[in-house]
Amino acid sequence: MVILVPLLVLLAGCTGPLADDLSASDIQTEFEETDQPAEVSATVEIREEVDGNVHERTEEIWLRDDGAVRIDPVTDSDDDPGVLTISNGETRWHHDRASGSTTAIETDHDVSARLDRFYDQQERYLAAYDLVDATETTVVDRDSYHLTFEPPANETVDQSVAILVGETAYELPLSTTEEPSELGVDRVEVWLDQETLFPVKHQIAGDDLLLETTYTDLTIDGEFDDDLFEFTPPAANVGDGETQHEGETEPPHTDDETDTDFLPLPTIEDHESVADAEETVPFAVAEPRPSTLPDDVMFDGVTSYEFADEDRIQVSVFYRSGSDGTVSVTTSDGPREFATNGHDVPVGDATGSLEQTPQGTELQWPCGEQYYSVYVDNQFGDDTALEIGQQLGCR
Repeated sequence: MVILVPLLVLLAGCTGPLADDLSASDIQTEFEETDQPAEVSATVEIREEVDGNVHERTEEIWLRDDGAVRIDPVTDSDDDPGVLTISNGETRWHHDRASGSTTAIETDHDVSARLDRFYDQQERYLAAYDLVDATETTVVDRDSYHLTFEPPANETVDQSVAILVGETAYELPLSTTEEPSELGVDRVEVWLDQETLFPVKHQIAGDDLLLETTYTDLTIDGEFDDDLFEFTPPAANVGDGETQHEGETEPPHTDDETDTDFLPLPTIEDHESVADAEETVPFAVAEPRPSTLPDDVMFDGVTSYEFADEDRIQVSVFYRSGSDGTVSVTTSDGPREFATNGHDVPVGDATGSLEQTPQGTELQWPCGEQYYSVYVDNQFGDDTALEIGQQLGCR
């Protein structure tokens, strides 16, 4: 699941004594005037209860405001020693200690540092919840401010909140009394360390949902050694050979002397219109006729992607409905590797591939030097994808 931490980051701003009439705007004002730490380390105890399933784990973490991260699982299990995660701000490594394999990913510089995300998403969070209680207390041996938030009552809230718990991100709807949602958030409690305003504990509760993270042994600005955030993959085992991943026609690029898979990120650019996007790519961008689109969808932007490792460029035109259903039409100058196991269907004079995925339906077909694809959410169905594809045909 995906990636910001509003429930943790929005609240670390109360430096003055708490008062009975403390408001969300007071918190935001104090937060804006507070300097965040440059470095934080701690032992993190994580508990997740989702639909009756309980999962607990412990990690040691080191975070730095330049994007450097180290997350080291704490476990006594030889069968599952966990995955070591290290980032120096430029490259992120995930080392599976059980298999010995390593994946290296380029860091997206448009995404804020993980430490920053504890402090810089207050507006979205404060806008989404009501502050219902604020007290002083002690938690994990630290004097803390205990803040309790609830979603607004008796109204529909067309928002969700992305919650990062350890390395797992949950995209959860906000519960209301009129429209209760599965796995909705009913209450959020945050304990802020009075000295640093770091959220030493947070708890998110709802129907069949309890997510709790507690930070102990907190160290602030400990002048970490740079070696903490560097990683040298272990040498590949001679004779092991290369692992072929399911659905791949070729193995991913690997270092010659290690078992590391390198996954470079694409270059992504958003555009206001199809015409704007066409000025940046060497091909015409397919745009569906409005009559082929579902009645309630509206234009939702255009995004171009350059995949340097595939020597491929694509442009996707997005449409979204009021119920958050998505339709997209993609033009590419090379074949895409997603949804490649569908069944053959005619698309004009071309032969396309139609595949159902857990999220929706993907229709792809070639046309000369271009490749087209149509994606529709499950709520729209195969017929919508086929109708759009037949209208576009081979341009």
